[in-house]
Order: sequence, then C-alpha cells, then structure tokens
Amino acid sequence: MKKKIAIFTTGWCAEILTQFVKGISEALSSDNADIFMFLCYPTFVDTQAILQGEMNIFNLPDLHDFDGAVIFGSGLDFKDRVDRIIERCNEAGIPVIIQGARRDGVSYVGSDNYQATKDMCAHLRNVHGAEKIIFFAGSRDSHDSELRLRAVRDHLKDIGCEDDLKEVYYTNWENAAVTRRVTEMCTSGGELPDVFICANDGLAMETCITLNKYGYDVPGDVLVTGYDHTDDSQVFYPSIASVDQCFVEMGAAAVKLWKELMSDAKKGCSEVIGCKFVPADSCGCKECSNSDGLRRQKGRESFSKRALNTYFDRRLDIIDTTILSCHTYQEFKKDLSALMTLNHTYEGESFHILLEPNFELSIHDPAIKLNTDRYSKKWRSSIPQRTQTVSVKRLSVHETLYPAITAKDRIICMCYCPCMRQTRHTAI
Repeated sequence: MKKKIAIFTTGWCAEILTQFVKGISEALSSDNADIFMFLCYPTFVDTQAILQGEMNIFNLPDLHDFDGAVIFGSGLDFKDRVDRIIERCNEAGIPVIIQGARRDGVSYVGSDNYQATKDMCAHLRNVHGAEKIIFFAGSRDSHDSELRLRAVRDHLKDIGCEDDLKEVYYTNWENAAVTRRVTEMCTSGGELPDVFICANDGLAMETCITLNKYGYDVPGDVLVTGYDHTDDSQVFYPSIASVDQCFVEMGAAAVKLWKELMSDAKKGCSEVIGCKFVPADSCGCKECSNSDGLRRQKGRESFSKRALNTYFDRRLDIIDTTILSCHTYQEFKKDLSALMTLNHTYEGESFHILLEPNFELSIHDPAIKLNTDRYSKKWRSSIPQRTQTVSVKRLSVHETLYPAITAKDRIICMCYCPCMRQTRHTAI
C-alpha cells in the first residue's frame, strides 16, 4: 500500500514551499508514497473567528490514515495550531517533522541561518562599510527570525560594536508594517541606518519600494538585505542580497529524517542544512547577481502568465456570479454542478468542490449547529457526475477519497486541500 505524508502550512510562502515540496518529491521518487497538502491563508491581523475558520483545515485529515506528517514552519507561525497538529500526530502514532521551528521531543529539519547571517553581517561591514543596522524581524515566536536576530547581535558583540544595532522592529511578517515604519523614518527627518536587515525577502522588497517612494536609492543611500533568495527577489530591482536557505535540499532532508523515524529512530533527532549568503544589487554587489538572466526569463513567461491569470480571474468571477445568483441551497448545488460539469478545462478532472453537509442540514433543522472546529465525516461533491473517481463518503484519507492511484503506480500523487469558509464556519 502506498505511504501517505501530510504537509501542514499556509499558502503565503508559495515559492519557498514549492522548493521544499520539490525536494520532498524528488527524494520520494523511488518510494511508493503520496503527498497531501493542507493549506490556508491566515494572517496575524485576522479576527479569532476568521483564524479558526481558516486553520480548521488542519482538522480535516484523520491522521491514523497517514504514515507521517511535516509541518512547514516557515509558512505556519501560529504556535497553538502547530502544537495541536503535533499532539494529533502523537495520538495517531505517526512520525512528525517540523521545519523552521523547534519543539521539545519533535524531530526538526532546518537550515543554518545563524552562520549565514554572521557571514552576511561580516560582508556588509568589511566590503561595504555598513555599520548602523535596523533589523526588521518577523514575529517574536518565530524560531528562524529570532535565530537571525541572535546572529546579528552575536556578530556585533564579537567585534565590540553592540550599539550598532539601532532598532529591532517586529513586523509579524506584514509588509504593511514595514511601509508604516519606513514612512515614519523618512517623514520625520531622522537619520537612516546604513543597512536594513529584513527577516525575509518580501519585507526587504517592501523596504526598497517605500524608500524609493521617498527619494532614497538602494544601494546608493542605504543597503537592504533579506532571506530566502526567492526568484521574485532576484527579478526585483534592485535584486535583493539574501540568504539562500536551500529549501530543495531541506525537503530532501525531511524525507531522510522521516525514513529514519519509520525505522525506529529516536524522536527529536534533527537535520540541519547549510545555507549561504548571496550578495546582490541591494548591497551594492551587482557583479554577483544573475538577475539579468532571470529577468529575461520572466519576460519570456510574462505573456503566458498574464493570459493564464486573466482566465483564472474570469473563471473565479463566473463561479462567484453563479453562486451569488442562487436563491436557495438546492439551486446553488444544481447550478454549481452544472457549471463545473459543463466546462472544467482549467481545473482538470481531479478538481472537486466538496460541500459540508452540516451547512445544508442546519438550514432545515435549527437544532443542528454549524461546525466551527471540525469537518463532518460525510461529504457531498458539487460534481456528482465525477464521483466515480472521487469518494466523498468518508472524511478519512483512503485511496478513493482523492483521484484513485493504486499501490503499483509509481508516480507521486500530489493533493492540495485548501478551505473555503464563512468566518469561523466550515462550509466548503
């Protein structure tokens, strides 16, 4: 029987998540295993009701049906939810691996942000003469962000320049927080630092954009660095000097760790991948960057991507219009089914919208309460004509819940499970 591995995270970090999953897939290429990804889009500024509705997707799988779980902590930074997933994995008796964060007694895979950060700090000072630093951190609970900050502090302590860290500003990974803080500095007439060290590339790019808005040049007036070395940050102008965390290699290391745990390795073991600082335009090292080549490649792809995005947006508009024009739940089911059956070229044969039956039942029986912390055990497909390939009778992940791939099939089946909901209530 094929092994099943669950991945829990958010979709905000799509590029590094894609790299990580690529590493997992390549490492599993000779194994009989499938990957199931449970995704949502929570933010730190959401209400508790919205957070509950979004992250309820993590309660979807029956983990007794899985052979392992991976928590991609670089995208999931909600401590209570991470702890709950670990608790459920332990209850199910399956190995669990956490990336980008540490928990006592839980196996860990990560990268050596610490040494790469010290290398970056040394480069900024020795090559570019950058001394005064402002650090744009992620969240206080983020293992990676705090480790990077500690490396900056330790580097300055090693050279006797601890006062050069002028400010640590926690953004909670929100680009808008960077915009606010940089705007305050630029409009107050205060002195800018020599370098903004940002806890990821997104924060770094937002820093550059806001500085440019107020007439400051990067790297002419101030340097900016980030983390993750994403393609977007290298196509961006100026390309972001960044720490490459080697997420593909990290994904492969997660599989290695999973196999060791399946062979009775001790819980809590870890795999740490070396990472490297990559200089680029934003620190003044133009000759070190391959940005021009990446920009040409993106230019070639821009037309097809724009056309694809246009069709995708149009398709979403049609689905929205279909749903909003319905007056009853029965009409909603009928019209949505007709739409998805008539034309599903974009979505393909393996795309399904599964309806939470509790919602329909609550319409007819006031005693039935809407689910807020779980999913029902039986689901209904909005596309009944295709239920021969997808079983919606059981919530637990059997080989028939998703497109049927038999144990002898050697390809890896990749299943994505995002949620649709109304505030805290599970609906679709």
